[in-house]
Amino acid sequence: MAAQETEPHAPPGAVAAVLEEIEGVPVLTEPTLVRRRSRDFFWYSPILNEQLAGKSADFVVTPRHEEDVVRVARACARHNLPLTPRGGGTGNYGQAVPLHGGALIDFSAMTRILWSRPGALRVEPGAKMHDIDGALRPDGWELRMHPSTKRSATIGGFVAGGSGGVGSIAYGGLRDPGNILAARIVTLEREPRILELRGDAAQKINRAFGTTGSTSSSPSMIFLRRSRSAGKSRFPTASSKSC
Repeated sequence: MAAQETEPHAPPGAVAAVLEEIEGVPVLTEPTLVRRRSRDFFWYSPILNEQLAGKSADFVVTPRHEEDVVRVARACARHNLPLTPRGGGTGNYGQAVPLHGGALIDFSAMTRILWSRPGALRVEPGAKMHDIDGALRPDGWELRMHPSTKRSATIGGFVAGGSGGVGSIAYGGLRDPGNILAARIVTLEREPRILELRGDAAQKINRAFGTTGSTSSSPSMIFLRRSRSAGKSRFPTASSKSC
């Protein structure tokens, strides 16, 4: 099969049934746009490009809040339809690529910072890391670490598929104690549960690529550090700095 061809998707009956059950939740079905959203940067690898180039979801669903996530999870579980979570799509290894069609759940509409306090915040999974820092920096805080794709990477995608980045020399990786404080997830079951994971339990979502549950406000609480810009000294000239 040619690499650019799209492989068979999920059973049409299951797709139609899920779409009916989640009516009212924003959905994208245009094939070209769906296929575009079903990709990350796997094409950097000739091996992955050959294996994944034809993979695509049947539709993209964009929840607006936790209630929408629950509806989508319930419908997909009841009709045995694959559900693939997507962050910013900045990964290089096909983590966000639906292997068997079905629904791709795009969290880009869930971007609110629910609260922040000195040293921690609770944020929805679709918030971009660059935007989070921009919102917090006036108060003197920023995320402890971030990937090189900070401008487009989402916090949910970073926690689900990342491990560390700029800042890890000082603060370690995401798995190190104190970096992920808690997470709130929706399970993929016929009757989804909303679980609040704290401490070591919150690590179950780290690098799990969404397989342990869809994050509804992930991470519920995450590390912060003092903003580097907040502590900078300003000098009118180089000579005054040396004095």
